[in-house]
Amino acid sequence: MQNLERDDYIPTFGEDVDPFKNCAVEDWSDKVKRLRESYIKEDIDTMIRFLKKVHPELEDVDKHSKYGNIGIEIRIIDREFKDKKGAVVRKSMVLYDFSDKSIRMFKNWYNKNVKNNAVCMYYSVSNFFSNAKNWAEDGKQYTKGRINAQNACFSSSVVLDFDNISVNENEKVDKKLNNLGLKFDSIKTSYNGWQKIFYLKEPCWDKDVIPKFTKLFLSRGFEVDEAVNNKAQVARILGSVNNKCFSGKCEDRLEQFKVIREKRTNIRIDVMELWESIYDLPVVNKHINVVELDINKPLTKEELNDKVTAEFNKKYGDILNSNWIRVLPLAIKKMYLDDRNEGYTNDFLMFIVAHIKNTMKLSREDFIILMGRWADLTGYDEREKYIYIWDKYGHKDKDGIPFAHGKYTKKLAERYGAIEFNKVKQDYVKVKDFTETYTLEICKENIVLNNKVTKNDVFKEISDGGMKVFLCIAIQKVLTNKYYVVASEIIGHRLLDIKERQTKGYLSELVKKGYLFLETNFKGDGEQKYFIKDEYCILTDTKNLIFNVHEAQRMLEQLKANEVKFYILLKSLATSGEVKEFGNNGLATMLGISKSSVIRLKKSLVAKGFIGVDNATNGSYGIPTKYLVF
Repeated sequence: MQNLERDDYIPTFGEDVDPFKNCAVEDWSDKVKRLRESYIKEDIDTMIRFLKKVHPELEDVDKHSKYGNIGIEIRIIDREFKDKKGAVVRKSMVLYDFSDKSIRMFKNWYNKNVKNNAVCMYYSVSNFFSNAKNWAEDGKQYTKGRINAQNACFSSSVVLDFDNISVNENEKVDKKLNNLGLKFDSIKTSYNGWQKIFYLKEPCWDKDVIPKFTKLFLSRGFEVDEAVNNKAQVARILGSVNNKCFSGKCEDRLEQFKVIREKRTNIRIDVMELWESIYDLPVVNKHINVVELDINKPLTKEELNDKVTAEFNKKYGDILNSNWIRVLPLAIKKMYLDDRNEGYTNDFLMFIVAHIKNTMKLSREDFIILMGRWADLTGYDEREKYIYIWDKYGHKDKDGIPFAHGKYTKKLAERYGAIEFNKVKQDYVKVKDFTETYTLEICKENIVLNNKVTKNDVFKEISDGGMKVFLCIAIQKVLTNKYYVVASEIIGHRLLDIKERQTKGYLSELVKKGYLFLETNFKGDGEQKYFIKDEYCILTDTKNLIFNVHEAQRMLEQLKANEVKFYILLKSLATSGEVKEFGNNGLATMLGISKSSVIRLKKSLVAKGFIGVDNATNGSYGIPTKYLVF
């Protein structure tokens, strides 16, 4: 028998012998149970000291006057999931300062959300405007209280991530940086991962500071993690715990790992000194595009908008009126002013042509003049292309539904910024109202229709055109602040697009069906006065249909007569909470039309933005919870 105390003893096995054959494989539940028995907790005091160091701006007594209401995000990710896809981002906390009150709130939040919960903790490298409303490229609003590419502000440190490297490789990185005279913190975040943190003397206003430094270091031969290239980058907090071992996805992670500091500095460096120290090194990878830092403090949102608007007005103010100049989104103005749009032209055209046609609703002639100016300024010589897109393209998505405002791609959003399309549509309506051939009286009153408008048995018998005329009368009554309308106010009305003879017929029909009653004045011009019967417009204890003037005008302007009638029915059912009780067959019965006609009407209303698809009901069509005024 071999002496087991000998240092030179090496066990040998035959080629067919597996020395670990009888070793039990630890399943996920056993692993979690073992980890829980010796659970490592975070060091909250260390975390607070660290956050103060990486974000000194939050301790500035003049923070608000200098920078605005900035804060940093503390993000946590759940790891204790057997599913190999498991990882869930919990609700983040925003730290605005390090006052005693804020520290107490942080500790309370930690006790509730982090302590003993097997999560990984991160902080936002840049601070951000947490209360700002920001929209992604698809027009959807970013999650409030989370840093994103739009609301990120500035950074007081540069963080580089070295992942999947050995201890020796890490020592070589430190030696190389030391030889350059650079001072930094070295944070060990896992058994084979480190962060190098350089603390800055002054804020760096370049939102791309982390992506730009990552590319610079990569180009000079440093094996930094190229995935760390986000404007809204987050990093692990010193004093927290790497709990990836709890995830079924990370089978190779066997133990928790306390995030520790191996190398420390209290020296802060000028960001350009740091940049130039690395930039002067020999280039190892010439294929990496290194972009210079922009350290100038950016204009505020208001200053930028004023500057771009003034420039846009110089170049396009003789084509578009002042109202369009004022309300066009900043991103669209920037597109028209961009004379370096190579690689973006096709995306721009596919968006802007549909946007001008469907949302701005300019005439074809005005469109050609506007795009002609753009072509002159940018040197674009395929003018027939954007005219062809206007004339031939359906501007539809993969489901065949027309884009209401053009297809705004992620590529465009990243270059020019996000667009809040709901607000845009509301602003455009105002422009349209301001530039009408005649001025409508401004009125804040609502148009109120009792639910009896649709519940009465005559609803399915009334013609589509009759219902459109009925709504027009309700609008005119509010605008003129009278209890009645006369025929001359309705016949030839700009929103009806109905011939005089037909309009007279619809008025007679409405009287016959009981929606209106007549009063004839035989003195003066003898015009007949049409009154809406009280039972259809008075407020009752039951729910009522309420539209503001712009909503109702938009219905008449954009919807066909049968669509107006169908939408009023849907609105009525939604208001009374009954819309889910009626399928296509039920709606068809109420209207006296076919089921296929109901489906066509729904698709048309979705395309025009009057109803939305409720995905929670397996793709059926439902009324939006909030009516959007276009």
